[in-house]
Amino acid sequence: MRVPDNKRGTVTCPLCGSEWFHPETFDFFETWEQWQAETEAKRNLSVRAASGPATNIGFKPDYGLMLVRTGILPTTDLLFSDFHLFSLTVLGPASYSTTVDRVCDGLLHALSLDFDHFQFERVLENTDPYEAAKLLAEVSIDPVSPRSIDLGGPVVFGLRARLGKLQTAENKEQFIPLIAQEILPSVMPLMTGIIDEPGRYSTLETWEQYLTELHSLKPSVARSMSIERAQEIIQEKRDQQAR
Repeated sequence: MRVPDNKRGTVTCPLCGSEWFHPETFDFFETWEQWQAETEAKRNLSVRAASGPATNIGFKPDYGLMLVRTGILPTTDLLFSDFHLFSLTVLGPASYSTTVDRVCDGLLHALSLDFDHFQFERVLENTDPYEAAKLLAEVSIDPVSPRSIDLGGPVVFGLRARLGKLQTAENKEQFIPLIAQEILPSVMPLMTGIIDEPGRYSTLETWEQYLTELHSLKPSVARSMSIERAQEIIQEKRDQQAR
């Protein structure tokens, strides 16, 4: 941190952005703890943000490196309530990895997760038994050769992970994978049943019928989110008609 020698003026902390007037007394640790708390609050909000299969659209910063830069230690447990597995990469015997896109603080990051065969089996407990058996059979045919396997649909599960070691990819880009510590049941189950959402410009009656059908489904987080969105659009359409 640079402070002007024997000069008066505004000083800005390069870490937290706080400003104070030199030579005013400044408690660095208090502000640092405040910055950490604000950063953690943002991360808790963003960890529930959108995630999806890895894409090739432009450069994406690495999620693990981002966590290190924000002060996360390798001993810190990282909890995900809704990790989505879209594909599986076989690294070697009983060694697997996957890469997904994940939004954090409004920016798309590439997140890599490494896990072993025991954890892979726990992941498959969160999907259809037939699909799980089929995927296990495909892996067992050749459990050694490195390759990628696309899943027919995402498998959603809870996850406790920690930061791994810095690695360098073939294209010289560096990244830090997350290492799975424990596979947990997902607390974000998919809706029981599939109901196509009407288009944004569908009639008010169509959206009201859609909302009625949503209420007929079993309770779940996804159902609640769809109901909330439908109610917002229905209210907008009612307001438009009232004008």
